[in-house]
Amino acid sequence: MFVVIATEKNNAKEIDIIIQLFELGLETFHLRKPNFTKEMLISYLNKVPEKYHKHIVIDSHIELLEDFHLKGFHLKESNRLKLGNDLKNIRKKLFDKQQTLSSSFHSLEAIENNNIEFDYVFLSPVFHSISKENYAGKGFDVNHLKQKTLALGGIKQENIAKTKELGFQGIAVLGAIWESEDPILEFQRLKEVYDGCF
Repeated sequence: MFVVIATEKNNAKEIDIIIQLFELGLETFHLRKPNFTKEMLISYLNKVPEKYHKHIVIDSHIELLEDFHLKGFHLKESNRLKLGNDLKNIRKKLFDKQQTLSSSFHSLEAIENNNIEFDYVFLSPVFHSISKENYAGKGFDVNHLKQKTLALGGIKQENIAKTKELGFQGIAVLGAIWESEDPILEFQRLKEVYDGCF
């Protein structure tokens, strides 16, 4: 599973880039915009052709899953901890609609002790982050986990093969795409390496 996560920085070309990535075969895009109001998120989604909505996961304003045919919902770690037992109701509702529920984790222990069924989870930082300063990689080995786990943090062409060795079932990229001079070309290069490893 290959996921691209939105940048939190303002990028006037972002929507055009995302549409091109979908055209190139991007299957999952996490629309993570912590500072977006509901109206801003609606405006963003309305600028993306409807045929690509089924590839978009949001992590705020869950009610928009009723208005848009989106892929699913992602829980930040802090939100997952706040929701507690309510998560089971959310899980059932999304499962009934065939939408995904995913979450972010920052330790192996948290995944091991989790009792909610997620379609997949992010574990970070696996390598030194590209987009966050002083965010050191932990080189997690997840070969023993039953939960489908994607590597996040410092993912670049040179270490995609290593994520496979560590037991990850996919990758989530952010900095490698948005910090590059040519996000489209970088996506193509990353995808080529990914397809060769996974």
